[in-house]
Amino acid sequence: MLILLDCDGTIETGVPPGPVKLADLQFLVALGVRVIIVSESTNCANLPFEHIIVPGNRLQALLNAKAKYPGLRCIYVSDNPGDDVNAQRAGCEYMHPSEFPNRFGVGQTRPTDVVKELSEERGKR
Repeated sequence: MLILLDCDGTIETGVPPGPVKLADLQFLVALGVRVIIVSESTNCANLPFEHIIVPGNRLQALLNAKAKYPGLRCIYVSDNPGDDVNAQRAGCEYMHPSEFPNRFGVGQTRPTDVVKELSEERGKR
């Protein structure tokens, strides 16, 4: 699984802060999820996750991430208008940040759900 993230309005360190918690992202990484920041925002520049950035071209950043990790289910989390279309063009699912805590939050998600999904994904390769 590949989770691509905007910063501002999406991740808690963004301006404005978003609902996606760093602890949740670290939890997912520990389970084997690829977490990648695709935002140019300096508010997330020092986060300990991979960054794939194409200045001024978010769609290309999404496409580059997909190309780097082919075959993985891709979810793009962003609150920017039009990013649902960019996600679709890049072959990713779109998720608004407000949905993230209910699906992937440490306190909400049973780890077995994500582990099962990752196992199924590995089996397809």
